[in-house]
Amino acid sequence: MADDPYRIADEVDSNMLEMMASRLEGRGKDTRLLGMIEDYLDAVSVTDAQQVLDLGCGTGVVARRIAGQDGFAGHVTCIDISPQLVAKARDLVTSEGLSRKTTFDAGDTRQGENAVC
Repeated sequence: MADDPYRIADEVDSNMLEMMASRLEGRGKDTRLLGMIEDYLDAVSVTDAQQVLDLGCGTGVVARRIAGQDGFAGHVTCIDISPQLVAKARDLVTSEGLSRKTTFDAGDTRQGENAVC
């Protein structure tokens, strides 16, 4: 876990955050990763869900996949430790027309009952 830069995304400079956002979005376009995401979402029948919680959402790659699925009528609530990644995620869902199905907030969910959201 110590080598995971996303765990300190609220502490890094804007250049590092831009690189992190770019990597998240790049991974979100990888056909192998997209296949794994789709397989997982199908396995949990996410289109039937009324509420989905995405912790550590980053730029919202998975949240956007969920919100954009045919037949999904629920709402995705997304939380990330980085306010800057949350802002990027909000811009992306707005540009993709998915903002009514998603909510993004900055918060630290790592501390269990002491989490700040």
